[in-house]
Amino acid sequence: MNNDLVSALLELRDIADILNQDYKSKAYQKAVNGIQKIPNKITVETLETTKIPGVGPGISAKLKELLTTGRIRELQKLRKLKTVSAARILGKIIGEETKTIEDWTTRGIYNLPDLRRAIARGAVVLTHMQKCGLKYYTDL
Repeated sequence: MNNDLVSALLELRDIADILNQDYKSKAYQKAVNGIQKIPNKITVETLETTKIPGVGPGISAKLKELLTTGRIRELQKLRKLKTVSAARILGKIIGEETKTIEDWTTRGIYNLPDLRRAIARGAVVLTHMQKCGLKYYTDL
């Protein structure tokens, strides 16, 4: 029923994970859990009059913005961050962890061509699982 709200919060949670913001990630997950317990469609009025478990003032403001404008400006900005973009691309390689992606992005590796060039230069050595993930990236 409140799928758009849940989807936005899950995306914010995933980005917080990518950026190693554990406290934000947990807060977004708690808000998702609280929203999923609400049987009715959540409106701006609902957010102002009902205490939803896990939804504090900050998250409530984001949800109100989504409900009134159809977007969350902060989420749009976060989507454009190179680190977030890189994690979404490189994170699909089997065996990838946040720490590895963080290491790669500090080395200027943000996409598959960057990764392949770094491997060719010998700047990055992949595990067997990562090599398979890279080889079959499009199939996976």
